[in-house]
Amino acid sequence: MRLDHITRLATVATLTLCLGICPAADERPGLQQEGTAILKGGKPWRGIGVNYVDAFMNSIGDPTSPDTEQAFKYLSEHAIPFVRTPASGWGGNGMALYQKDKEEYFRRLDITVALAEKYRVGLICSLFWSQWVKDLTGESDLAAWATPDTKTHRMMETYVREVVTRYRSSPAIWGWEWGNELVLMCHLPNAKEFGIKPGDHYTFETMRNVYEAFAREVRKYDSWRIISSGDTSLRECGWHLWKEKGWTRDTPEQFAEILSGNTPDPLSVLSIHAYLDDFKPERMNVATDVARKMNKPLFVGEFGAKGPRTEASEKEFRQQLAILKQQQVVIAALWEFDVKPIPRPEWLVSPTNDKAYMLETIEAINRAWAAERKKSQGHATHR
Repeated sequence: MRLDHITRLATVATLTLCLGICPAADERPGLQQEGTAILKGGKPWRGIGVNYVDAFMNSIGDPTSPDTEQAFKYLSEHAIPFVRTPASGWGGNGMALYQKDKEEYFRRLDITVALAEKYRVGLICSLFWSQWVKDLTGESDLAAWATPDTKTHRMMETYVREVVTRYRSSPAIWGWEWGNELVLMCHLPNAKEFGIKPGDHYTFETMRNVYEAFAREVRKYDSWRIISSGDTSLRECGWHLWKEKGWTRDTPEQFAEILSGNTPDPLSVLSIHAYLDDFKPERMNVATDVARKMNKPLFVGEFGAKGPRTEASEKEFRQQLAILKQQQVVIAALWEFDVKPIPRPEWLVSPTNDKAYMLETIEAINRAWAAERKKSQGHATHR
């Protein structure tokens, strides 16, 4: 697509998006939560997407890059409905354009949103994945994100307002997310030993305050889309690190206690990332049970199998999918899709490498679920 055409699409989209009028429930763009269900267009929805880290960063770095359009075109043609992606640059350096020329920065974000609209690919936008705000403010303490009158909190409020109000009427925006895997740096007794900076080491209580402050800010401008923390499923000793500063493996009951506290309202989905042992019954069964008790959907924001395609890795991947279906997980995202080489080649899932079968498998599942929805809604219409 030519850049001038993308710019015209983005301009039209921006004029539409900035209206911010709240539509009727069945006309609201994006995904909504209703109890443990995900709704799209007012109807129950279920799907598997991918993590695509560079969806916005491609256009931020080079607005003429064809990579995002190539990726969205492939996903659209293969029934992969959404991407989870950072809606920012990477770190303070990646946000240099935002500081220097906000108009140009948002024009480049508009390019990605317009392409997502064109190819009907949903975006779950993670606003602070790299925690870039602290790089710009110099305030390293995580608590600053939830503390009014700090530079970090004010910048968080500003960016949420700018992004959400600009894009809240776009059908491409499916949900909002804070960042990525904060919980892994909570209550580490050996943080100093490993040279972890004090600002990068914090308590569960501080983390929850940050999530709550973010979600409240989003809800000021978007009253219906899902909001996720972007967090993972805790260390296997998370409760003992919290309570006893030790590495003893948690019981299922202890895992449930700590997991249930990591999704404060108004976060609307329980986010976990699941690999290897996370799919064992004492982990996945507990996570789905906690989500049901919280009356929120479980969002498996990352899953997948590391390394090249082997008999073992393919078995692992197919077992993961079987468990997701068995546990009736309604939304999940494979790690990590791209159409070009990435810094993590052992995870790359591409249409042109030996892990393309993963995309083909997800496509088949999504098409089957879409057919079920169509059939179910057709029966409802004729009653």
